[in-house]
Amino acid sequence: MDSDPGSDSLGDQSRFDLVVRTRSWEWLDALSRPLHLDVQFVDPQGRSRTPAPAPANTPLAQLVAVAAPELRSLVNATILVQTRQDATVQGIPISAYPLSDRGEVIGAVLVADTTPPRNGRAADEPVDKNVAVQSVLQAIDAYLHTPAVSARTPPDDIASLARVLDTTASQRSDRELVSAFAAALAFWKQVDVYGYVMTANGTFAADVAPPDPRPPKMPSSIPMAALPSASSLTPLSPSQIAASGITHGPDVFVARIPDGDFPWLIVCCGTISRSEAQRLVMYVRLLDQLMRTVIADATITLINALSAHLLEQRDVAAEAAGAALDALIATTGMASSAMRVTTGFGAPLLHIGQVDPPSGEPMGASRLVSVRRVPNRYALTLVLTSNEGRRITRQQRDIVEAAANLLDAWVRGVLVRLQQRDRRSSSKAFDDVLDRFAGHALEHGITVSVIVMLMTEAASVPGLTQQWITRIRATMRGADIVGMLGEGEIALLLHDTGRDRADAVAQRVVKMLDTTRYPSPVVATGVASRAPGGAGGAGLVAEARSDAMRRATASLIHDPRTQGPEDKGQRP
Repeated sequence: MDSDPGSDSLGDQSRFDLVVRTRSWEWLDALSRPLHLDVQFVDPQGRSRTPAPAPANTPLAQLVAVAAPELRSLVNATILVQTRQDATVQGIPISAYPLSDRGEVIGAVLVADTTPPRNGRAADEPVDKNVAVQSVLQAIDAYLHTPAVSARTPPDDIASLARVLDTTASQRSDRELVSAFAAALAFWKQVDVYGYVMTANGTFAADVAPPDPRPPKMPSSIPMAALPSASSLTPLSPSQIAASGITHGPDVFVARIPDGDFPWLIVCCGTISRSEAQRLVMYVRLLDQLMRTVIADATITLINALSAHLLEQRDVAAEAAGAALDALIATTGMASSAMRVTTGFGAPLLHIGQVDPPSGEPMGASRLVSVRRVPNRYALTLVLTSNEGRRITRQQRDIVEAAANLLDAWVRGVLVRLQQRDRRSSSKAFDDVLDRFAGHALEHGITVSVIVMLMTEAASVPGLTQQWITRIRATMRGADIVGMLGEGEIALLLHDTGRDRADAVAQRVVKMLDTTRYPSPVVATGVASRAPGGAGGAGLVAEARSDAMRRATASLIHDPRTQGPEDKGQRP
């Protein structure tokens, strides 16, 4: 549809002319042509107003020249919604991006793919078009933040760089921040900037490159030993350049930012004078400060989101953890996540996703594993997997560690609530069951015994007592009964068993539990036996429990580790 030729449109055209027509764009053609991209600027009316227009010798340029109605509609929609719009105009797929100046849209950038058909024969590996387009757009944005050639005031490149990076920082990604930094310096200073991320084995792996289609002259990885010890921006000596495998140059400066574990390695290459090196130090400091801010803001945002999920669904642990993992994926941009919580003895308490690497996992994917463990209580394992070919950045690592700390605190709270619930529901009911079964056996002339075992650490790990019960039950007779009185208390009802045999069974169970890689969890055992014609089954479990408590108290009194200095002298 036709645009209203009002004062606003005229004002937009005037700003468009000032921003676009006062600049030289030869570099853009040199950048986009090898990437097989046709890039055109248009004003709000969909007309090309670039300086010294060249002949309309490309399909997209011809569409712009004839003011195709479908193209004008695409431009109008892009300016209205201020986001990318796609359309096919006369058989040509076109993407339109808003062109902004000081936060206001003044036109559009049109991009068409001009990759020739392969004609059934081998061709060079195609460039990822999304990456190529984003590189071009970042270069345009960086270029527009510099003063035009006609401007009389000297360029404040620090302020301009700050504006570019501050805009990128709103996306909350350290990778995008380094990419914008590389694009800005490539076109302002003709300095090529490469970003390397630190891997788990201590080497730096290539991750970000300048928007240049030429084959890179940089190694895929750089060992830590080839770098200077200082983390601030430092020039490499010829021997260090050779040891790192860098063939770009002639000058190479490196910096590691931010301080701490797993920093980014920023590599700056080109012909860099002493004065430019001094400016470069300030640029890198600015990048360092903004990266710290981006990481801190992203971490705070995630923690707030995780806290909301864990509190809203506190009574359904699996759903709460699943929602938290979804938020973690959305914040980090990684491909998948998983979480597993097990007891100190390895039994599962909570399992979401696939923690162990699948056999068909892409070789290029990276895995980030964070573990929180309380010995003899529980272990929390949090795993995130990156997209294929993507390394894990400092920001992703910091966010995952913060999330693991929060989830660890949440797991402790879940275990306490489960413990309280189990204690309320199980103890009294099972006491009554055992007393009734014992009374029934005694009425039929059968001697019975009850063993009560007090277990260590179980009170703080729900589910652990049930694991021990399963192992004990596998060694008992079919008529015997084994169950949980409460967290940390196990009871056995033995038919046709007197006191002596019950004591032997208790010793055998303690020894059986001690054969694992962990010490026996039994603190003390108590035994109570009754024969037919006596008091019956009532109170039998309470009697065995009292015997266990008495033995536990006696063992503490005679344990040298619990005696004070006055108890450790020689007895007469």
